[in-house]
Amino acid sequence: GANVTAINFTAQAASIAVDVNVSKDQSTKSTTVATAAFSTKSTNELLLAFVAATASLSGTNTTVSSVTGGGLPWVLVRRTNIQRGTAEIWRTFAPATLTNVTVSATLSQNVTSSMTVMSFTGVNTTGISGSGAIGATGTGNANPGAPTASLVTTKANSLVIGVGNDWDKATARTVGANQTLVHQYLA
Repeated sequence: GANVTAINFTAQAASIAVDVNVSKDQSTKSTTVATAAFSTKSTNELLLAFVAATASLSGTNTTVSSVTGGGLPWVLVRRTNIQRGTAEIWRTFAPATLTNVTVSATLSQNVTSSMTVMSFTGVNTTGISGSGAIGATGTGNANPGAPTASLVTTKANSLVIGVGNDWDKATARTVGANQTLVHQYLA
């Protein structure tokens, strides 16, 4: 019931860290893409699924109709499919560790695709299905050329991460200073 004296401490902000990073490139046209089995090491992890898919020759834009896996509820964070194909981010939150799970995305068309699933520790655990860990979102497109986008983060030391799709050219991309390329599929 009293203050303790002569004790010094320094508070440190929890840092976001990557636990799982698994990718699947679906080179055969299909309406699904699924990861290999993976396990998480910690409780309270944010999982993000980054899906990029081409478009059918009909010109109809592709979308991801659902993401499933781990027995968790997945929610769409952001989609851009203004041009042919789609680039989407889906999220969920795992309060318990996951063991030997896969994640699948169902696509609106029979197309080639790529999906990367990453899990993060040290995130904001409030909200539903990981909503507290998601700050600002945005999209970008370009015709012609590589897309550009800008984003103002909502908190200091934010992690900015994204997914893209180039439906007409398999061009290797080079990231800028202080950026990391997680996965690249050149179909």
